[in-house]
Amino acid sequence: TKEQAHRIALNICEEGSKNNETEKLKCIRGHSWWYEEGNLAQIAFNLIDFEVTNIQYSL
Repeated sequence: TKEQAHRIALNICEEGSKNNETEKLKCIRGHSWWYEEGNLAQIAFNLIDFEVTNIQYSL
């Protein structure tokens, strides 16, 4: 659902955390979209600074 996609994006990113949990990925931005026509959700993540969050770690 739209809410699940949004929650997943927030759970991964440090910025989405209200209590700044330590397991959140730093310098990652997550976005979610909901496509009504296909009843589909899409989640995308952008790695902002690879020196802070290693590419291999973010996978």
